Amino acid sequence: MEERQSFVKSVRLDKKMTIKLNNTFDPANEKHKIFFPSEKEVNSDPFSFRLHNVAERVHSGTIGEILELIEKCEPQIEKYKGKLEAFLENDNEFNGTEESDIEFINQCNWKIESYILLFLVFKINLKIRKAKEDDPSISSEDFKPIEDIIQAEIDKTEGFDSTECIMERSIELQDVFPHFLTEEIEKFVHGKKYICIPAVKITLKVLERVLMQLKINMNLVKMNNNKNYPFKNVLIYTMKCCRLFDFLFSAALDDENDILYKNKLNEEADLLLDCLEFSTPKDVKLHRKNLLTGLNNMNYFIAVANQGFKDEGFFARCTKALSWAFYYKDKEELYKVDSQATLTMLHKDRWAKVMDIVRNHYIKKRINAKDTSFSIGLNTLIYIPNYPEDQLTTANIEDISPPNMMTHSLDLPFSVGLDVDYDHDRHIQVRVVANDDWNRVNWYYGNVIDPSLDPVYYEAIIIHLHGGGFILGSSGEAQPTIIRFCKDTGYPIFSVDYRLAPEYKYPSAISDCFLVYCWFRTYAEKYLRIKFGKILLYGESAGGNCLLGVTSLCIQKGIEPPDGITSVYAAIGCGMNIFSPSLLFSLDDPILNASFLSICCQEYVDDETHLKQHYTLSPKFIPKEILKKFPPIRMIICGLDPLRDEQIRFVYKCASFDLNIHATEYRYLTHMCLGHNQEPYKLKEASKFLEQISYYISELGKMH
Repeated sequence: MEERQSFVKSVRLDKKMTIKLNNTFDPANEKHKIFFPSEKEVNSDPFSFRLHNVAERVHSGTIGEILELIEKCEPQIEKYKGKLEAFLENDNEFNGTEESDIEFINQCNWKIESYILLFLVFKINLKIRKAKEDDPSISSEDFKPIEDIIQAEIDKTEGFDSTECIMERSIELQDVFPHFLTEEIEKFVHGKKYICIPAVKITLKVLERVLMQLKINMNLVKMNNNKNYPFKNVLIYTMKCCRLFDFLFSAALDDENDILYKNKLNEEADLLLDCLEFSTPKDVKLHRKNLLTGLNNMNYFIAVANQGFKDEGFFARCTKALSWAFYYKDKEELYKVDSQATLTMLHKDRWAKVMDIVRNHYIKKRINAKDTSFSIGLNTLIYIPNYPEDQLTTANIEDISPPNMMTHSLDLPFSVGLDVDYDHDRHIQVRVVANDDWNRVNWYYGNVIDPSLDPVYYEAIIIHLHGGGFILGSSGEAQPTIIRFCKDTGYPIFSVDYRLAPEYKYPSAISDCFLVYCWFRTYAEKYLRIKFGKILLYGESAGGNCLLGVTSLCIQKGIEPPDGITSVYAAIGCGMNIFSPSLLFSLDDPILNASFLSICCQEYVDDETHLKQHYTLSPKFIPKEILKKFPPIRMIICGLDPLRDEQIRFVYKCASFDLNIHATEYRYLTHMCLGHNQEPYKLKEASKFLEQISYYISELGKMH
């Protein structure tokens, strides 16, 4: 029963498993106890969820509660408007703040001021809704009662004198924040559409805590002689206020009838839970300890790498990084704050470099470890032709014609490093991993050894699509895991190095993945001398997004789709206009931070709103007629992943169409946990996670 009651928990953390939102609160301090719920509070309602030390009921919420939360937050917002510039202008101790931080502060103030508009719109909307609930005779056509409500709220708000003023201000906002849709504001103001109360309540609750943290740290700046530490926290929590502005508007647009907001068991819950199972560590206390050790380790490397990249020149960077590595040692709170500052304020020009260092550190640590499990019979790179006439663009993404390479007999052999001048626009790099060389191809020269030999038959082959938010990642980084899955399943794996943003925007990545799939369907026997019973797709994060897009394109164009797909913590929705409660985790997640998510969206896709709604970019929008033709789907979901809820929604959507889908959620694992069975995490649950992926792939390969 507990399993069935817990599906609506957006983030399932027990009291000891909480990832803290703050660095200054003391649970032993009586004044701070309001932020740490009692065991009775946590256990009183089976639907309660845990988010940053706050016990909330995801499904609950009333008009009165939202209005009360706005009344608490609005004065704080008013109070701190413009205060950050005052800190910088009036105190010489902050003169060392980076110029980009000052730009960031200006942007933050713009968003903080914009809260006033959003709160006004919400209050008008809620009071119109309440009036209609109290008096059902009032309709949208009864302008007088509605106009009276609107004007009464406008009169109470400084800086606004009419609905025209509200709309003018919303148009100004849309120029800065494309996801802030003026037409939606107009619907809210006139009561033609209601805000999503459960989603708005969750977001306002988190905003309330962030504002309190902001207040505490601002006071600490005034009282403390060493002001740099609390001032960094001021910047961090100010940025979190800005991120919450994005989330709050998107939350208002969410659907109150969504599966995530159901407050009781029903047929919908049964439908979801029939294809969703959960995994919980046997020893949660040990798991928590190891998880926090690993996360602290990541915070340490992010802080050190960021300090190094503030200097020019390789030697200067190495020297500075080394000195900071010694300085941060045994100063956990300091490097955690500096890591949070790096992630939250995100200097875009050096962020990717910082994360590359961190990611490569862990990858190399795993590959260079004395572990024979990373040796494999075949591990080489080939280059698939990126046929120009078949490349996808925003102009032809809706085309239903299959690619020319499949309808015409073309000469499209692969190449190898010896005879190819690798060009992203002309070639797609693919890593070939297999237990044994099938001895039909000369991998040195890239030609068939003996055409008279019969092709080698495999029960299935796997096309792998790596993660990295469309801006990072490679098949090289993925080697430890794809080698393991190759050994576990016996299937050869072909890992695609698709083009990355910002140099290559959407749909370049999915175009590369799709064309590689088409090439294997059409030319693998001719040029690689292999035959296969099934072709499976496997991908994690952004790669999980791409594999769903590839499958959709196959169905759209009348091509035989893959025989099965396995996604791991897939990105189902792309864009800051898509809300789910678990996204709030990204506020302080060192692995998948809100700022990183925002940059991924900005770098990968242009601002055209219609693109962000396309199902090859956001699979949550895959139309019914395409989704119903999907092959068997297996999904691995992480309970502490900001992307968790969209995956749950996708599972439910597939189940409602009676698809062959099954998912496993690992409640206490984070995004990008494929290597968390290794140092410094050493999570037994991560080993189970890897075993489940192998099991799902094997299951799909053997399915009749």
